[in-house]
Formats: sequence, C-alpha cells, structure tokens
Amino acid sequence: MLTAGSHTSSSSVEWAFSELLKNPNLMEEAQAEEGGYVLEYHLLLPIELVLAQLLYHFDWELASGLKPEQLDMTEANGLTISKKRNLHLIPIPYHPSFVE
Repeated sequence: MLTAGSHTSSSSVEWAFSELLKNPNLMEEAQAEEGGYVLEYHLLLPIELVLAQLLYHFDWELASGLKPEQLDMTEANGLTISKKRNLHLIPIPYHPSFVE
C-alpha cells in the first residue's frame, strides 16, 4: 500500500509535467498563476503543492533535445498507470518578474 501511495503521487506529477511540456502556452500560464498559489500553500493538496513549487522556481526543458511533440505519452501497465518511458527534464532557475 505504501508503494502504491508514493508511486501514484510521483506518477501524477510526471504526467502533469508531460502535459505541460506538450503545451508550452499552458506551461507559461500555469507558471504565471502558480506564484500566487505558492503563497497560499496551506490550501493546496500535496501534489498541487509540488507542482506549484516546481513551476514557480524553475523553467523546464526536455533532455536530449526532444521537442514537446516528440514526447512519448505511452502508458505502462501496472498497479498504477505510469509513463512507459521516464520523463527526463532539465531544470532552469526561474525568476518571475513581478508586475504590480
């Protein structure tokens, strides 16, 4: 049970990142919104909190020069539905510009 609980969280984050990388406009929109959410972290579910913090502090690029449309979204069968191929990302420090 413990394995399934932790695996589902990491798998959910991996799927969410995969979808965001395949849709760069959505990634930018999410990063712009996440700054406010991070400040109110106590209201977020654990997976949302992880995503919010990762989006707020980093830009993300696919490793090996892959383009978003080349990202393999094939599912692997098992106790949980995870990606057949692991998602390999390069984190780049993100410095949002605050506009008031």
